[in-house]
Amino acid sequence: MRVLRQTTGQLLVLDSANPLGVGGEAKVCRVFGLANLVAKVYHEPSPARAAKLAAMLANPPDDPTRSKGHISIAWPAELLLAPDRSRQTLGFLMPLVPGMAPVIDFYHPKTRRCKEPLFNYAYLFTAAQNLASAVHALHARGYVIGDVNESNLLVAPTAFKGMLTPRQAA
Repeated sequence: MRVLRQTTGQLLVLDSANPLGVGGEAKVCRVFGLANLVAKVYHEPSPARAAKLAAMLANPPDDPTRSKGHISIAWPAELLLAPDRSRQTLGFLMPLVPGMAPVIDFYHPKTRRCKEPLFNYAYLFTAAQNLASAVHALHARGYVIGDVNESNLLVAPTAFKGMLTPRQAA
């Protein structure tokens, strides 16, 4: 799939055949040539979604772990447009945060021991603290989180890169 970056007009090629994730409203794909960004592309782009993204880009939350060199909120970074004359907003670019696992891998002690044997209660506490600070940052900007589920919350095995994906914030 090909899309345009809104700011530069650069044509980007997405790896839409091997999405990183697929949900009810969109899929997340790697972008060939951009190792630190991924693309979220809506199944059904609309003017309402375009307006929501424009508002989100104009009013980003403060990322509570940015000073530590971590990303705790995968916020839209730039709009992606259709490469045809319509220039319809198809989705957005957001940061790729490697080494993350869905929070469900950490819920149950038995699963946690199998998947992340070094992830102890101190890490659980840190992950919870990081999640609370990310939620607080979104609320401080007036955002309502509408879709919190185990696939939207990612945690690093060290617990210091817990993050929210932008799907929940509106």
